[in-house]
Amino acid sequence: MKALKIILGIVVALVVIYLLLCLAGPKDLDVTRSAEISAPPAMVYQNISDLKQWEHWSPWAKMDTTMQIQYGEKTEGIGASYSWTSENMGGGNLEVIEADPPNSMKTKLQFSNWDGSSYGHWTLEELEGCTTKVDWGISGDQPLPFIARGFMLLMGMKKTMAKDFDDGLAALKSHAEEQVANLPTTYRGFEVKQEDFAGKTYAAVRQTISWDQMQSFFGQNFGAIMVALQANNLQPTGAPSGLYYSWDEENQQTDMAAAIPTSGQADFGEQVTTIEVPAGKALVIDYYGGYSGSGEAHYAMEDYIKARCLEMREPVVEEYVTDPGSEPDSTKWLTRIYYLYK
Repeated sequence: MKALKIILGIVVALVVIYLLLCLAGPKDLDVTRSAEISAPPAMVYQNISDLKQWEHWSPWAKMDTTMQIQYGEKTEGIGASYSWTSENMGGGNLEVIEADPPNSMKTKLQFSNWDGSSYGHWTLEELEGCTTKVDWGISGDQPLPFIARGFMLLMGMKKTMAKDFDDGLAALKSHAEEQVANLPTTYRGFEVKQEDFAGKTYAAVRQTISWDQMQSFFGQNFGAIMVALQANNLQPTGAPSGLYYSWDEENQQTDMAAAIPTSGQADFGEQVTTIEVPAGKALVIDYYGGYSGSGEAHYAMEDYIKARCLEMREPVVEEYVTDPGSEPDSTKWLTRIYYLYK
């Protein structure tokens, strides 16, 4: 009888201790972790929103390489889904229920061994220097049963989940930053080169004009600039150029200058002025063709810049290397396009 009382006392003590653990244990398994990734938000978001990309960074796929994954009809955007089966981690289903590219995404998870649902949530914030802050978390739709909280505390489930999320974010960071390092240099069929732009002094005429005035603007002012150079005993040191400070698509007008590089400065009078473009880093495209078709080359530049979060500086420079008067075939006209960046 005495032994029975001792055993009963031990059992009661253990029950009391466990109930105290339940009181101290987590009421939920909500976890949120963060990381900063040196890649633009759009690129990071693509790796999150496309469920097939998860194989590159998912911590659970690495834990069980035999995990079987079945994708739904959609693998990206709202309604995208996949299910999984794993001997080590059970099975379940994930579905994207909210998506706001490239800012946030929410998923619904249902586990085969759990009655309730959990929700994964992602938020992306663009920081300076082409860096993205990523918050990744999970929350349940109901609190943990009281009796399970002690077990969760003993097993350190929140710490384990936090580590899994940290591992996943570290793998996502590594994968996205590797993508940045291997970005293409050809966009829309144009190769973008990085060069050092030599600082130049231009004799120029700058105005804000409508697009349909550009041809006549160049024709009139290149001649006026040449007259001004000759009057001051200065020689051109390069090709006639266009310097572009703005390009207003809504109103179809541009703040620009017709310009010719020269070796020195002079008092050219009221019409012709001196413009200094400092030396620095530049992106360069060699465009061959008629002037009206150069827009695609500029779009290629914008794609390159956006992918790398480069900060540009004014002006955009077009050098009209080929003289149309001496080369009638417009497909051979070379325009060298410079985008200067910081």
